Amino acid sequence: MSIGHCKSRWHARPYRHAERDVCRSSSAFGAAREAALHICLILWVFVVLVGCGGAQRAPGTTSLRVQSVTFEGVEAFNPLDIAEVLETRSSLQPNLRRPRLNPYVVATDIERIETYYRSRGFLQARVVNYSFGEDESNNTARVHFVVEEGEPSTVRVFEYVSPRLGQMDLGTLTEDITLGRGTRFDDNALQAARDLIRRRLTEASYAYARVDARVYADRATNSVEVFVFIESGVSCVFGDVTVMGNRQIPSDRIIHRLRFEEGDLYRESRLRLSQLNLYEMGAFNFVSIDPVLSDARAQLWRRWGSPGNEAQASRAAHFDAMEAHDRIMADRGLDLLAVSSDWPGDRSADHRLAGLLDNLDAIQEVDNAVPITVTVSENPGATYRVGGGLGIMAGRSETYARGRATYRNALAPLNQIDLDGRLGYAWLPSVFSSEQTIDGIIGKAQVGFSRPGLFNFADLQTRVSYERNLQDDYAFRRPSLTVGFSRRLSQYLTAQAGFSVDIMLTNDDLLPTAGSCQAVPDTFRLSRFDTSVSYDRRDNPLAARSGWFSELGVQVGIRSPLGDFSYLRVLPDVRIYQPIGRRLTAAVRVSGGAIIDFGDNVPRSQCLYLGGGDTIRGFPQRRLSPYDGSSAVGGLTMYMFNIEPRIELARDWLFGVIFLDGGSVSSGEMAFNFRPGEAEGLQLAAGAGVRVVTPVGPFRLDVGYRLTSAPQYDQYLNSRLAFFLSIGEAF
Repeated sequence: MSIGHCKSRWHARPYRHAERDVCRSSSAFGAAREAALHICLILWVFVVLVGCGGAQRAPGTTSLRVQSVTFEGVEAFNPLDIAEVLETRSSLQPNLRRPRLNPYVVATDIERIETYYRSRGFLQARVVNYSFGEDESNNTARVHFVVEEGEPSTVRVFEYVSPRLGQMDLGTLTEDITLGRGTRFDDNALQAARDLIRRRLTEASYAYARVDARVYADRATNSVEVFVFIESGVSCVFGDVTVMGNRQIPSDRIIHRLRFEEGDLYRESRLRLSQLNLYEMGAFNFVSIDPVLSDARAQLWRRWGSPGNEAQASRAAHFDAMEAHDRIMADRGLDLLAVSSDWPGDRSADHRLAGLLDNLDAIQEVDNAVPITVTVSENPGATYRVGGGLGIMAGRSETYARGRATYRNALAPLNQIDLDGRLGYAWLPSVFSSEQTIDGIIGKAQVGFSRPGLFNFADLQTRVSYERNLQDDYAFRRPSLTVGFSRRLSQYLTAQAGFSVDIMLTNDDLLPTAGSCQAVPDTFRLSRFDTSVSYDRRDNPLAARSGWFSELGVQVGIRSPLGDFSYLRVLPDVRIYQPIGRRLTAAVRVSGGAIIDFGDNVPRSQCLYLGGGDTIRGFPQRRLSPYDGSSAVGGLTMYMFNIEPRIELARDWLFGVIFLDGGSVSSGEMAFNFRPGEAEGLQLAAGAGVRVVTPVGPFRLDVGYRLTSAPQYDQYLNSRLAFFLSIGEAF
């Protein structure tokens, strides 16, 4: 579990382990130290010069630093959300790094506040006063706004105007839209409604669908009238595909990876799914799949420009309806509050384009095939990375160095070979422990081969590895071979399947706390099938703020010449992320596990454990478990839940969390025990943590406290407090 790396600047991916070159020479140590001192001195002088006013200031900027921005009279919204839209901001940084006060910028911020309110239905809201509170002792200023909100406006009229919808039904298009008659007007909700309608139209093959909205304000009654104009255009199909940017990988291999063919009905989801498929090949660092709508739109205008054409009449009716509403509302004294449109430009520009096409000598029939352009940038043929890491957690400390080499298009296009090595040292329970510490060398060497689109069916991954590691009560060496396949079934659904053979060579001579557990013989073999199906609707897999994720993993141990045990292990997992305002996210995970042993003793390495920074954060790694003496031996039944509110403390880089974790591991099959505090019952832990955003993911520090009491944990765990330092969210 690493806590720090640096990327190779020309080829490393943002979600990979970041890495840095490590070179050290003892003979040059003195010279390096002297050079480092000189560099630090130069940097210090540079910072002083910049801090003393070397940089130019915008006109009107004062010498005062903004210490805080506060509001008075704000009740309908969170003041922190309003502060996010302002140019004048406070900061958690030291005083010399805080932004300077500019009265001209503050004046424009008044307009931003009022626009924020109007877009959310408060037509009468205004900033009635603002002030600067200066503190001469530390040269700072407190900016204060006084807001008069008024009453929110309601939607008096909400209508859909649809001259042409093709084969679509208006009820289907507008299902689940929350904004409507009698609700409070919200421009964000209106934009979401437009986006939803257009997505449904483009998903139903109407690539040129147009959705416009016009909002009219009646300030006398503090209400609005909303009209949404929908025009589907013609039904379209995918046209020819052009590939650009590829050098070594043939275009036909790329086209074969797409999830559509020429002549298929046009669906935007197929474009997104195809992009994911190309990224998963591992051969590209950039992929863009774009419909060429501009050229095809001109061809469609040839038809719209033809006299007596139905499509022309439909498009004309679309524009005429909007202009008619403008005239009617103006006569009634209503103001045009907002215009929301899918296409840039106005009707006159569309008429000019239509007129030019009308003057062509030959007007072609409409071609409803939408051309597609695929633009890619290939990864380098070979990349080399080295780095190191440090993991500190309750029950375990480790440090390691790592090197990796990747060779792409080896012997044939799309073939990829990975060489990965990791060597380190581990201490159990901790390098800082005053008790007798179990320690030793750990490491793993691995050679992998992958080929996307093998047999036009799935992606192939194979791996041969050798691992040496320590657990709480035994050490092991494990050579293994894995052959697996994966396939993305839809934009969100992915399936994986594989077969693995492991040879476990265990050794407990160095571990004074090891027990004599017959389930872990000195040497045993495992042959198993692993399958999983996952459905991912998260907005960001590394640090999700909204969406959900579910996965079902199934492992089947096979007794055969290659395996000594037969069993079935099932692991479901569900995670939900719900944003609450701009700064708060509620994250919840529920998971479980069950093993059926088919009469064999399941080896301890395959049993179920909890505890650690990714599961129950009041217990050391793998220490929430049934015990044999002082040894955690794992169980056959498990369940777990995590509740974690996450709040943004500083914009985009600092987050705080509080959490409640709970779970249980039982020795019996399907033995779910929900009684708190029993030996194999529900165990609870609570705590807090911080997240610092880095290029390789959130840097995480969590501190958890065990709330429940059970005999084996009180006897064998030294403390109820546990801390974890790592990269990435807990889930």
